[in-house]
Amino acid sequence: MVLIETKRLSALFGRLSTASGATVSTLPRAASVGLACFAPTKRHKRARNVSAGMALVQRFIRLLHHLDKAPWASTVFDVNEQMIRRLTASHLHLIVGDHFNNSERSEMYDLIAPGVMVDGSQNIIWVTNRQQGKTTTMGKFIAALAIASGEGGSLVNVYSVSLDRSIELTKAAKQYISWMRTPAGSHPEWRNLRFNKNNYNAFSVTSDTNPAINEVTSKPKNPDSCRGDAPSAAFFDEIAFIEERFWYKFALPLLQVTSRIATCTTTPAPADSFFALFCSTVKKRNEEGDMFFKLINHSLACEECISMLEADQCCHRLHLIPPWKSLMRFVQMRQLIPKRQLKTFQTEVFGVLEEASSCYFPKKLVDALIARERHARVSFRSTKIPTIWVGVDPAGHQVSEMGMCATCVCPDTGMTVLLGIASVPVSQCDIADVQAIVTVFLRRLRQHPLVDHRSPLCPVCETNNNEVFAMSIVRAFAPFGPVWMPFTRARYATHIVDGIGVLTTHDNKMAMVQLLYTHLVDGRIVISAKCVSVCRGDIDSRSPTVPTTEHLQDLSDQLKRFRDHADGTISGKSESSGDNDDAAMALLLVLYWSLTVRATEARS
Repeated sequence: MVLIETKRLSALFGRLSTASGATVSTLPRAASVGLACFAPTKRHKRARNVSAGMALVQRFIRLLHHLDKAPWASTVFDVNEQMIRRLTASHLHLIVGDHFNNSERSEMYDLIAPGVMVDGSQNIIWVTNRQQGKTTTMGKFIAALAIASGEGGSLVNVYSVSLDRSIELTKAAKQYISWMRTPAGSHPEWRNLRFNKNNYNAFSVTSDTNPAINEVTSKPKNPDSCRGDAPSAAFFDEIAFIEERFWYKFALPLLQVTSRIATCTTTPAPADSFFALFCSTVKKRNEEGDMFFKLINHSLACEECISMLEADQCCHRLHLIPPWKSLMRFVQMRQLIPKRQLKTFQTEVFGVLEEASSCYFPKKLVDALIARERHARVSFRSTKIPTIWVGVDPAGHQVSEMGMCATCVCPDTGMTVLLGIASVPVSQCDIADVQAIVTVFLRRLRQHPLVDHRSPLCPVCETNNNEVFAMSIVRAFAPFGPVWMPFTRARYATHIVDGIGVLTTHDNKMAMVQLLYTHLVDGRIVISAKCVSVCRGDIDSRSPTVPTTEHLQDLSDQLKRFRDHADGTISGKSESSGDNDDAAMALLLVLYWSLTVRATEARS
């Protein structure tokens, strides 16, 4: 055993001596092998005098070690023990209470988890596979918190996919307390432990050592019935399978209170579910150093093997397999799984976060587009005046977004240059606002250094939802002429509305996707260094200004979501999170229809 752990145990359990023949039954089981020759002295002295806050932390950790002796928790799994330590660090203010001294924080963290970075972890998301000891681990921590915290009142609320499921976690915590009330589980530091309340969905506990009455309650998942809840700590079990409405309407707003801590535990979320998207956002924030939520994924497959579609063959994280599971059984089970159920097997057994359905535009290609050196040439060498193609994907619902994209084809290189991009929240009935937004976008486009004053603007406006609305958008182009409208019956027999715009069908959308994919593969799209954009802040001072970089990021995110949906459509929309694909759709429109127009020009 390393010296730092020996020092920690000495601080927790008193001064250690080499008493010959002494037993080690009072030491934590995890230390029994490394300290087989040590035993506590009879007087059980602390190594040195400590503050009241530090003494409370030491007592809490000793309580956790004692709960490890419960018969049903007789096997210690280090991975789950590390989770207990992280939870102890994040709930430190509930353990220490008024005795908390900020100057002792780092010393307390060293006592909780020496050599492990737990500072900064506030709210925790723990993603793990099935039968990993999640319920037992969380039950043990909730029990220890209910016994030792000096908060009193509504200490812990447990939420889950159903009231019965949340009661299961509450029962797991209650089982530890009931065991401590028996002669076999009694502990001298927690005398006369008793229930003040003990019913089907709630219990409260107190003792002679801790007079605070701490209540633990199982709650339903209805946000309206939980609206008045104000627990000190909230535990969300199987949060990935709770309704999105519950999470955003009730659970997340709870965290406005600074001292309230949320712990989310779940098996891997379904692909494209609201919580899968939330976890991906948390992961990005963690990489940037934001630890408001800390994502911990105990998948049995590493990211490299997952990316290579070999999650079930991974051997790099075998240390995460608990002792009550058998590696041989994994192999035997794998041989019984048909190919069509392999992803389910990897998700449920290996704890692999399920990836979204295969998308048309690979992440690497989209990232390469965004990272490519910006096009900064002020003028073209060719004397040919380029046409400026302006794609508009109007808002199709009462509350939606309008996407706009402007491109031109460089006559010298044949590269498609992205001159402008925007995705603006609007309503289909707000015709005046829509025209104002289009006007600002076109004015900025006309001022772009790559746009000649003689360059014709060609509106490529989708007219699927409302021809009158599309006509209103096209008319906003008139003050910024010359304007060219090639979508007429003289050129096209189908898929257009004469003199207004174009129609999108399943067939030509597939062609749009293929065309954009080839552009990405060949690297034929480049973003202008002076790329323009527009937002609601340009027409309404009450709205914030959105920089062009955010519009480009929206475009990137939308392209990465383009895939087949269950209803047979192709889009980058996400119903679970309400994400739209309007900016990406505007880019698809201009690439495809500009090609068809140039093709008809070449034939004429």
